[in-house]
Order: sequence, then C-alpha cells, then structure tokens
Amino acid sequence: MPALPEALFVASVAILAFLAGFLVAAEKWEPYGGIQDARKTLRAMVAQTFPPFAPVQFLGFSGGDPASVERRRISVLAPAAEASATEHFLVSGGLDQYRSYCPHYGCIAVEFARNGSMVHAYPYRPDSIEAHAIATSPYEQISFRFTENVYPLGLLKLPGGDLIVTFQQWNMFPFAGGIARLRPDGSAVWFRHDYSHHWPTRLSDGDIAVAAMRIGAAKIVAPLGPGAEVRLKCEGKIEEDTIHVLDDSGHVKQEISVFDAFLHSPWRGMLFEAPAPCAPLHLNYVTPVTQGIASLYPDVAPDDFLISLRDVNAFGILGRHDHRLKYVFTGTFLRQHSVQPLGQSSTVLIFDDHGGDWRAGPSRVLAYDLRTGTERTLFPGGRSSGVRMFSDVGGNISLSPGLDRMLVAASWAGQAYEVRLSDGAVLTRFENIDDLRDVEAAGDGRKGAAGRFALRGVYYVH
Repeated sequence: MPALPEALFVASVAILAFLAGFLVAAEKWEPYGGIQDARKTLRAMVAQTFPPFAPVQFLGFSGGDPASVERRRISVLAPAAEASATEHFLVSGGLDQYRSYCPHYGCIAVEFARNGSMVHAYPYRPDSIEAHAIATSPYEQISFRFTENVYPLGLLKLPGGDLIVTFQQWNMFPFAGGIARLRPDGSAVWFRHDYSHHWPTRLSDGDIAVAAMRIGAAKIVAPLGPGAEVRLKCEGKIEEDTIHVLDDSGHVKQEISVFDAFLHSPWRGMLFEAPAPCAPLHLNYVTPVTQGIASLYPDVAPDDFLISLRDVNAFGILGRHDHRLKYVFTGTFLRQHSVQPLGQSSTVLIFDDHGGDWRAGPSRVLAYDLRTGTERTLFPGGRSSGVRMFSDVGGNISLSPGLDRMLVAASWAGQAYEVRLSDGAVLTRFENIDDLRDVEAAGDGRKGAAGRFALRGVYYVH
C-alpha cells in the first residue's frame, strides 16, 4: 500500500490540528481572544445593519385604533380610597414613546395623575446626556450611537423633581449602560457612562445605591475544599457584580464587590450551577434592609443591603461596612427581580419571573417571610385570580407610602397593575402602548398602528 505513509501523515496532521484547536478553545490560548473578538465584531456589524425598531424596548404592533392610545394607557378599574390627592404615577418611557408629549425623541418618563391625565413629561434628550458625562468606562462596540445602543431602565424621582435614571445597552459589552441625573426639562446634570445598571434606590442618608460591575478575567478558579474548586470559564470576560453608592453629584462614595463576597462565602458552591459563567450572579436589585429585618439577625445592621441575584435564583444580605455576605435565601422563585422589604415586617416582596403557576403566571409577586421561611403568592390571586402575568426578564415592584398597595410592572409584557395588598384586587391597569403614525422608524404600512413597548417600571410619587 504505497499511499499508506502519506495517508498516515495527513491523518496525523489533522489530529494534531484538532487537538491544537481544542486546547486553544478549552484553555483560551492565543489566538483565541482575537478569534472571539472577530466573531463579536461580525455579529455586531450584522445586527446594526438590520437594527430593530427601538432596540430592546419595542415589543410589537398591538393593533387597534392609534387615536385612542392615550385613553387606553391607564384604566382605573376600582377607586383607591387610600390614595392621597397628591399621589401620582411615574411611568418609564424611552425612545419614540409618548411622542404626543415629547415630539423629538419621545419621553424618558411621564408623570400621570390617578385619572390618567399628564402631570409632567420628561423629554428624552440623549445629546444632553452624552455631553454631561463625568465618567466613561471602556466598552466593546461597533459604530456606537446613543439612541440606537442605549435604553433607559430604572427611575428614581428626587425632591425637587430631578430624576435619577439608569441605562442599559444593546449590542455592546457589557450590557450595563450607566446612570444619570436629569432635570425636569430632560437636560442632564451629570451622566456616568459606566457599568451601572438595573434600578437605583435611595438610601436614608440621601445617597443612591445601584447595581454595577467590574470586568474580570476570562477564567476564575477558587478553592472549594480538598480536591475541589469552583471554575468559571467565559468566552469573553467575566462580569463581576458590585454595588456603587453615589452622592447626588454622581461621585462614587463606596464600591462593594458582591462577586468577591459571594466567592469567599459558604455559598460559593452555588456557582457550580450558574447557567451563565460570563455573568454568574447577575445582580439586579439593591436596597437597604430595614430595622425590622435587622432585628432578626445578630450580625445585620439596618443599613446593610438586601440583594437579588438572578442567575443563582437567590437573594441575600450583604454587609455595607464589612462587605461580607451574611445570609443567602432560596425558595420556589426563579430568575427573580425587585426583592425589597415590606415595611418593618419580616416579609420581603419578590417579583418572581418564572416560579409561578402556569394558569396565573408564570410570573407572580411572592411574599417571603424571613422569620419562618414560608412563601405566599400575593399576585395574581385573591380578587385578581383572573389575571395572567408573565415577564420573561425584568419586573419591578413599587410600594405605596402607606404600604397598602403596590405597583407591579411586568416589564417584558408592557403591562403593569396597581394591586391592593389586603385582597389582591386590581385597582389600575397600565398598557405601555403608543401611537406610531408619526414615527418614521415604524416603517411604511405600519404608521397607522399602535405599538407596545417594554414597561420597565411604574412608581408612586408625590
């Protein structure tokens, strides 16, 4: 067989090439990084060649009469006798939303009275936001445009009417887009184009807490026990969750690494089950614990943080001063958001994205009692048993000042509900729909349609 040596040589070369390629991919040796960068660049170029209308915001055309959009946005189903005369709803917006109030780019937020009449509209002014950047972090991006790659997510109204707004990013790495302070006319006081994301919260001393991140290595190894270790490998770089505490001027007063605290805690073994090694925890909500919760534990202070960790289906208590992960809680909830205390009680409320009953959910608002470890579905249920709610991602809860009602935003359904806590009755229903007749991006033949957008949050304000 005269061709056998040549065949063996070709086979050997092929096997060696396969092994080399396997080791490059498995151990992330060079030129692995360059190949991955080229792949991401190609995906970004293709995505931006055919961009969606209002990326990561627009859900689809809802049909119906566009002229009736404003009447359909807020439906009062039952009176809220507990509400004060000055209580309003602050509703999140974004590019091309509420164009009847903000004709240029749309409104970033709109404040409504309880009867649905507009109280104040905050114009979306991306040029002003970009021009007032006081911090800028590096991103992987192709042909970046603020209006196409950045979208607003969380809102916090300050005394005097200014807004704190958080942003996330589409088709960029990382997804975190920063945080800004905006005046009532939509102009920016400051903007941090950094790795802040999800929803901001106000602390008792007036500071602002927000989820953030650092960009780590492609591989992290941490010891678990004799002969065992936690190994995280990522095609790109690992997003290591942190918390930023900011003052009103946008300066970072404190940074706490949630990722480091988790990695050095007794719960680090949960990272074995992290579905996304590039973002193993996915911190999505930060809020202070209360005195009521702190009284349950000898080592918890009222200014420690309650944190929601979506990708390990857990929430925990993190020390603000010692940066120690003190407790972690799990249950039947899955991929949750907006974990927050219910007043001074031992109960926390959870927007549970995937853990609810199929007939009513699968999203729900869950009450979790830290004292007993018991769970109870608050919504849908009771007098709202006919409601079916699902948000694949996102979801936010805003509690009324009297703690008798809550606003529940099913973000990815473009809907929200005002719910009475005592019996689950739906008092008000919100539909995030807009008249798109004058929006060029809606395309020919669709300008006569109403469109539905994601609804990131509805908040009680005065």
